[in-house]
Amino acid sequence: MTVSDTDVTRGAADEFNQARTDAREGMTAQRIRAARTVAGYATDPEDCLTLLRMLGLDEDSEAPDSARPVHVAPVL
Repeated sequence: MTVSDTDVTRGAADEFNQARTDAREGMTAQRIRAARTVAGYATDPEDCLTLLRMLGLDEDSEAPDSARPVHVAPVL
């Protein structure tokens, strides 16, 4: 049985696409957790919106292909 180059390339492309999908889903979950954390510590709705904007978690910054990691420092 022989595996063609096309099959190998297609398999690698499928793996890459799955990895991108998994990463995007993980990043979305992380952004949701971060936004909930911010909302929990905000003093009022305006404060919450300001903090979300500062962290790039507001709706305006959520273009599908421009997702970026969100890092929320622990509160001491």
